Amino acid sequence: MKHNIRQFSFGMVLGLLTMYSYHSYANWEILRKQRNFVKSIREESALLTTTYSNAFTTSAYNRLQAKDLPDFMHMMEIQQSERQVTLRKACQRIKQDCQPFGFQARNLNLFCNEYKFTVCEINKCGSTSWLQAIMVMDGFYTVDDYRNHVIRGREVIQASNQKARLTAIANQTEIQRLWKDYLNIITVRNPLHRIVSAYNDKMRPESGGFTHVYGALSKRINKQFKMYRHRKEERSIADDDTASFEDFVNFLIYSREPAAYDPHWKPFHKRCSPCIFEYDFIMKFETMFEDVAYLKRKLNVSDEHAKAFFPKWTTRFNNDDTTEKYFEKLPSRLLQALYDKYKVDFELFGYQQPSWLC
Repeated sequence: MKHNIRQFSFGMVLGLLTMYSYHSYANWEILRKQRNFVKSIREESALLTTTYSNAFTTSAYNRLQAKDLPDFMHMMEIQQSERQVTLRKACQRIKQDCQPFGFQARNLNLFCNEYKFTVCEINKCGSTSWLQAIMVMDGFYTVDDYRNHVIRGREVIQASNQKARLTAIANQTEIQRLWKDYLNIITVRNPLHRIVSAYNDKMRPESGGFTHVYGALSKRINKQFKMYRHRKEERSIADDDTASFEDFVNFLIYSREPAAYDPHWKPFHKRCSPCIFEYDFIMKFETMFEDVAYLKRKLNVSDEHAKAFFPKWTTRFNNDDTTEKYFEKLPSRLLQALYDKYKVDFELFGYQQPSWLC
């Protein structure tokens, strides 16, 4: 595959606009202007990656001209409508409305009182960025704290659990009111890209996410699943005693220990119960640039708070070619078993099964 998922998703949006505007010259003009507009914004954003020190004051998101805003917002609303239709149809087809523990899952969501939104933040889908943004927006930390990388670690997680999650609200009636009145957001990502990201972050010694806990898990996975590697010669080779990617995939498919349901690789639908709760906005990792720009306008985020609201998000995404390299050596039976494990997530959020997986 020659194009990454993000490019494909944006192309899909343009395709939708084409369908909607077939009988209207005025809407064709909107499409033409949007192509030029998004191109110019992305070019400015790319420039910012090389001038990081100016990113907070010259953010390309703020270059949205007043005359372009209605067209951009309209385009994004069409995109959201399509995502919602895909989700609802999939829910009806796979009957996920009876999923247990739905309310407990919803109550783990973060909420922001300043801008009246909730978010089911999913690990490896921008969850850290959401946590940091909310802690700044609701005044628990400052923008300077964000700039100085203070908002991280166990203390921040504990603070969010006590102050910024729905579980911190004892009154269920208040939770229901908040859910009704706030904009409810879910953030997702191509499931296979997420698995690769989780492996690199948690299973590899060179990664910052390779903590004592995950390091021990990686070595345990190696010990348990090395003997099941597809290539016999790889079962006895000397390695660093940490999990290979094949070991990790076998672990995800066949292990029944609690670690197999770690939030970094737990399926989206088991974390957020999207067939029980109606999320108003579906943010995708692959279209994060456009989605963030839309939300900034939709929520009316202040210039000051925008400095901590995904300010550095540019174009650093997994692409299909990179992901395929991790899976190309795996046997077809293992690929199919992994896809089956995350098939519901693929269907709910409109991700296509890769051709190389068929």
